[in-house]
Amino acid sequence: GDLANIEGRVNAWLAGETWKLQAFRDYDAGVGPDLYRVTAARILGKALEDVTGAERQSQGKVPELAAGYQGSVGAFVAMAANYGTPVHELADIALRTASADDLMLARDQWAPQQAHGLPQETWVAIKTIVNGWRAANPQIVKSWWELQDAAISAVGSPGLVVPALGGRVAYQVRKGFLWCQLPSKRLLAYAAPRLKWSETELEDGTVRRRLQVEYDGVNSTTKKWSPQRLYGGLQCENIVQAVSRDILVEGMFNVEGAGYPIVLTVHDEVLSEVDEGFGSADEYEALLTRVSPTYDGLPVSAKAWEAARYVK
Repeated sequence: GDLANIEGRVNAWLAGETWKLQAFRDYDAGVGPDLYRVTAARILGKALEDVTGAERQSQGKVPELAAGYQGSVGAFVAMAANYGTPVHELADIALRTASADDLMLARDQWAPQQAHGLPQETWVAIKTIVNGWRAANPQIVKSWWELQDAAISAVGSPGLVVPALGGRVAYQVRKGFLWCQLPSKRLLAYAAPRLKWSETELEDGTVRRRLQVEYDGVNSTTKKWSPQRLYGGLQCENIVQAVSRDILVEGMFNVEGAGYPIVLTVHDEVLSEVDEGFGSADEYEALLTRVSPTYDGLPVSAKAWEAARYVK
């Protein structure tokens, strides 16, 4: 069995994005549409029944998967490629559906150095989708900045505990590490944290200076140990994926405790091998989604299957 859209659910829960949590609950109860259609409707300002299949993909699924960790046009392009969806097709839909004001805003944000190889109008179209997602998810966007500010405060005042996201997480610098405490009380660690000023030259020639946290870690591209920049979207990603893992682990203990020995895990999926005739997929789903009171208010759902061999 695997957990359904666990990262999206955890992100909404941590940030307090109430409309999205309700959309998940409605879908789980069989009284509401899937989240991608709901997201597309909110971005487009349409009724749910008026959202087309193409709009569900371009304005719902791709931005939902690309934008949750502060991703912008580059993340959108990468996610579209993962799903085999041509970016120009998604851009065409956006150009037809975006308002004149939304297009004007995106054109004002055009940055040639961040074009990702796209023509300007294609970039502008994709940027309207990103802007629309962020407007529809204000609490998640707010959470990125709250996490970033909390880390900066913690690094600036070693020993001080700085809570964030309603106290569900907290940061503290001790013994050469920036620690992030999760709802499970497990800790994430960032080595040798320090504050640095970053400078970005804007199109009008002015320079924007920002204080940020730098730490030592593995560069995801070079795979080498080097200075890394910590920002709200990355903090959100680290926390959401860690919390999702903690929830999966609770489910793993539940299924093994009920006699389903685990032989394999794949991302958010758990596989058990049992004697024929033992247990059921329904019970397996119930065990995977039984979580501790720590996650009160988080809608957790799973889909389980049974067969004589492993299939995807």
